Amino acid sequence: MLQLVLLTGKKINEIATGASLHEITADDLSDPLMVCVKKHVENDTLYEIIDPIIVQDSSYYEKEEQLLPFVLLIFECVNVLPEERPTMMSVAKRLRQLYLSVA
Repeated sequence: MLQLVLLTGKKINEIATGASLHEITADDLSDPLMVCVKKHVENDTLYEIIDPIIVQDSSYYEKEEQLLPFVLLIFECVNVLPEERPTMMSVAKRLRQLYLSVA
């Protein structure tokens, strides 16, 4: 969840108060930031919630290719089912692959 906060530049409660009530269900209230980011990924509007500081030095579309796999990895890591989450070793390897792909 910390990575999502850093990615968006928003606190969890800012996301919850910024979303309209019909967009967040009672089940979503525990993770409003996660719900918000997932909806933006599904709608291909991730750029709307990325902290501008992250993309300030180049166009968003260059960075989107780098950020989307990172966001998808975050989703895996916070899966409700523990057996569906990747191991820390797997996460470290994938983060390294992401790092090397942009270096």
